[in-house]
Amino acid sequence: MHLVHPGRTVAAALAGKTVGHHESVIPVVGEDGATRRVFLCSAGPVVPSNGAAAVLILQDITDLQRLPGLIAICARCKQVRHDGEWLTLDHYVETRSHALFTHTLCPACEAIYYRELGESPPPPTSGPAGEG
Repeated sequence: MHLVHPGRTVAAALAGKTVGHHESVIPVVGEDGATRRVFLCSAGPVVPSNGAAAVLILQDITDLQRLPGLIAICARCKQVRHDGEWLTLDHYVETRSHALFTHTLCPACEAIYYRELGESPPPPTSGPAGEG
C-alpha cells in the first residue's frame, strides 16, 4: 500500500503536476484525543493571476478500508499464504490495510499460559466498559 503525505501531494500540484488518489493516514484531534483517519488525497495546479496555487481535495475513506477476496489461512497456526509465502496474520493485515494490532491473551489462553509456567494467573482487572 502506497501512502503519501498530503504536503507532498500539494508540492507536486504547485510544481504543475496533477496528483490524484493517494492515500494518507492523518491524525485528527477531537474531544476524545487524536484518532487515525485515512484520507484519499487529490491535488491539481491552479494558475491564478497572482502566481501558482493548488487545490487539494481530501476525502475521508477510513470506514471504506477492506481486505478484498479470499484469504488462505492455516486452520491451525493462522498464518496466511500469499504469493507462496506464509505470513503472520497481523503482518498480512497491517501491510494491506490501515489496521494496527495490539496483542493480549484471551482468558482461556491466559489460563493455559500460566498453567504451563506452573503459576496462578493474576486476578482479573476491570478495563473500559465492556471489558473484563
